[in-house]
Amino acid sequence: MRRTYSTQTINDRFGASTIQLNKLVPLICKLVSDSNGTVRQQAIDTLVEIYRHVGEKVRGDIAKRDIPEAKLKQLYDKFDDVVASGRMIAKTSDSTDGNTSSSLANGKKKSFNKIMYY
Repeated sequence: MRRTYSTQTINDRFGASTIQLNKLVPLICKLVSDSNGTVRQQAIDTLVEIYRHVGEKVRGDIAKRDIPEAKLKQLYDKFDDVVASGRMIAKTSDSTDGNTSSSLANGKKKSFNKIMYY
């Protein structure tokens, strides 16, 4: 049985250390078209979570991947929902080239060490 981990799970398990998304995102994009519906949904949820942390760079990167048009539209809609709902962690203009901190709903700041996306 295949097992997938969301970035939140990875971050919770290993801490906010450097995560090289440029190596993970292509693999996750392939899973968006997996034959197993649970795997497909987890891949979409993971890309949305990455988008929350990284911002617009993810949108540009996944556009270059071999994702069916309908799935790509679904992802973009979910990205837009995250922005509209105020759940973004990265500023929409962030390029994530260093430490990012964000104010959370309870007023506390959450800090992320480098999440590398080259």
